[in-house]
Amino acid sequence: MIEIHATLADNVFFDSLGGTMGDDIDKALLTRQLAEGIAGAYDVRLDDKHIGSAIMRTEETDLVICCYAGKEAKKFTEKVKEIARLNGLKRVRFHTSRKGADRFLLNTDFEKMETVYGVVL
Repeated sequence: MIEIHATLADNVFFDSLGGTMGDDIDKALLTRQLAEGIAGAYDVRLDDKHIGSAIMRTEETDLVICCYAGKEAKKFTEKVKEIARLNGLKRVRFHTSRKGADRFLLNTDFEKMETVYGVVL
């Protein structure tokens, strides 16, 4: 059984996310959101064994997965959808700039919803 629990956003947690937090600008934003309580840090476990780490937040009627580093994408996303439904949310979004996301989400029912363009100043 997969479980998702709030955890402390310490150096061990950040190290477990590896490069999934994006560039330095994204890391600074996520770190600030965690400190302000806008986003939460989560430990993902399967049969009581650590399989991943995630940062998530809510936006209006959406649960947003800001980043996830781990295994069992299908089980993780199914559990996230269940949590969103139980909390009355209408949609789950997965933000990423990583090229491997398509492969990671291949066996889930997530689909590409939008493309965002930007420039670093």
